[in-house]
Amino acid sequence: MQSLSPLMQTERTGGLSRVALEPGEPADHSLLAPSRSIRPKDRPKALKQLDVIFSSKGGAPEEEDPEWYCLTEAIYFEARGESFQGQVAVAEVILNRVDNDRWPDTICGVVNQGTGERYRCQFSYTCDGLPDTVTDQRAWDRAGHYAAAMMKDGPRILTNGATFYHATYVNPYWAQEFAITANIGTHRFYR
Repeated sequence: MQSLSPLMQTERTGGLSRVALEPGEPADHSLLAPSRSIRPKDRPKALKQLDVIFSSKGGAPEEEDPEWYCLTEAIYFEARGESFQGQVAVAEVILNRVDNDRWPDTICGVVNQGTGERYRCQFSYTCDGLPDTVTDQRAWDRAGHYAAAMMKDGPRILTNGATFYHATYVNPYWAQEFAITANIGTHRFYR
């Protein structure tokens, strides 16, 4: 049986270092960090507000809180591979719907609306036929942190009031009916 033996060189591309190690070598995680920041030194005021809220040490609601759980689950399954902004934007859409009379008035109601009805699911993970299994604990914890902060009146400043979104690699029929409010990561947002 052959062991996994990745490349044995450091390759510098686009300011990022990628290092592959032989089995048994201790990892030097500093080599995986970008050599320069792509984030501006001065963040816009609106994003600074988000930084303060999301870096607070306030505890997350207990996992027994169904509303927190539903929002965490939606962020995790809909956007865990997205940036911080991409994950918070998904939470914004859900919370914007909760506040809108066209949708249920609870997070779980919004997330689970149409589940089990053909072509009626509002969030693809609720009707894709796959088990909703959390496989990345760190991503789940991050999603839970973002969910808790947004539920504690986190500012909704990323999507300009969006109540719809979809992945950019699909073209749903309904998208033409609404104005695009933002493009964040692999999602396009509408109102």
